[in-house]
Amino acid sequence: MTDLSDQDEAVIKLLDLLDQYEKLANDQFRVNFITGMQNLSRANFNSENKKYGTDSLDRRPYEACKVVEGSAVFVLKDKLKEAKKDAIEEKESEKPEESTLRSRGNKTKPEKVSTTETVKEPSKSLRDPIYQFGVLVPYQLRNAQASFNESLADIISMVNLRQQITDLVAQIEKAENTP
Repeated sequence: MTDLSDQDEAVIKLLDLLDQYEKLANDQFRVNFITGMQNLSRANFNSENKKYGTDSLDRRPYEACKVVEGSAVFVLKDKLKEAKKDAIEEKESEKPEESTLRSRGNKTKPEKVSTTETVKEPSKSLRDPIYQFGVLVPYQLRNAQASFNESLADIISMVNLRQQITDLVAQIEKAENTP
C-alpha cells in the first residue's frame, strides 16, 4: 500500500464528512421531520375540537427548554431534562428530619421548621412546551414532539459537520495554492 500525502488524507477525510452529512440530511433528519409532521397531522385528525398548529400556540414568553451552546462546536442542552434530573436528585437526598415515633416521656416539644423558609420559588420556571395545548394531549402530539426534538439534534449535528467541511475545504485549498 502506498503512503498517502497529507493532501490526499485531507481529501479522504472530506469525502467521509460529506458522506456523513449526506446520510444525516437525507436519512435521519428527513425521516424524523416527516414522522413529526405525520404525527402532528394524526393528532389534528383525531382531535375533535382542537387543532394543533401555529394558530393555537401560546405566544407568551417563557424560558426556553432547549439551548444551543458553544462557539466552534455547537451542543444542544436540554434544560428541562436537567431540571427534572436535579429535582429527582434533590428529592432523593432529602432525609426526614423528624422521627415518626412520638417521644411520650420527653416533655420538650420538637422545633417546627417553618415551611416558608424551605419553599424555593423559581424565578423563571421551565415548562414543557407541549403543555400549552393542555395537560391531556394526544399521544400522537407527544410522538410529534419527540420526532421534532430528534430533528433538532440532527440539525445541530449537520451544522457541526458543515463547519468541519468548510474548515477542511479551506485547508485543502490553502495547501493547493502553496508551492
